[in-house]
Amino acid sequence: DNGTSETTRQLNEIAYGNSTFVAVGQSGTHLYSSDNGSTWSTGTWSENDLVTGVAFGNNTFIGVSSTYLTKSTDNGSNWNLIGSGVRVYDVTFGNSKFVASGAVGAIQISANNGSNWSSGSSGTSTNTLYGITFGNNQFFSVGSSGKLIISGDNGSNFTNVTSPVTKSLSFIVFGNNI
Repeated sequence: DNGTSETTRQLNEIAYGNSTFVAVGQSGTHLYSSDNGSTWSTGTWSENDLVTGVAFGNNTFIGVSSTYLTKSTDNGSNWNLIGSGVRVYDVTFGNSKFVASGAVGAIQISANNGSNWSSGSSGTSTNTLYGITFGNNQFFSVGSSGKLIISGDNGSNFTNVTSPVTKSLSFIVFGNNI
């Protein structure tokens, strides 16, 4: 079955939690579906920036862009601004924390359902970090020039991992212990 999103805007990422899918994208788009993607509704949000990432954890969805962080605690229906100027592109959830990565090595961490954020150390100020994931008790982020970093301390500090490529890496996922 193909679902209908009722939007012509580009969608960048999707997350799942509480029997709900949430997709984010171009022009501040925040969509949600509670019927396995058959129908989609638009969440309330008024900004127009490109939303590049979304994650679910602790009954909360967090959306990120290069300008702001958004939060929904009602399965994507309503979104609130929870931070601005953080310059992140992707977000993930693990070990009861949201961790986001972005421009010039930006790392942002929230241990309390996305209400308060603090900076972590990516070990780079020259690479943009486009993707982040959590698996095997570690956070992994990837970015420009083949940047690949890992954190075993809940996102506070990242170290370099030797990457076999020099081209930009945009996404990283974890599954089946890989």
